[in-house]
Amino acid sequence: MDELQAAFDQGRFDRDMIDIANQRPLANLSSIAFGGPDLKTVYMGCLGGERIATFRSPIAGAVPVHWNF
Repeated sequence: MDELQAAFDQGRFDRDMIDIANQRPLANLSSIAFGGPDLKTVYMGCLGGERIATFRSPIAGAVPVHWNF
């Protein structure tokens, strides 16, 4: 992380550095959301991946604001 932060601070951060994360199971985690009827299913999306990882959480996520309109 220190190396990536330094590259960002120095204006050297580029796409190749992002693509390195694609070798990991979650690639480059970029978003997380809670869903399902009980809001305990966690969905994790990533910039470089081809799937959305999910798992069950013991704690529910917050009710989305748009559900109250």
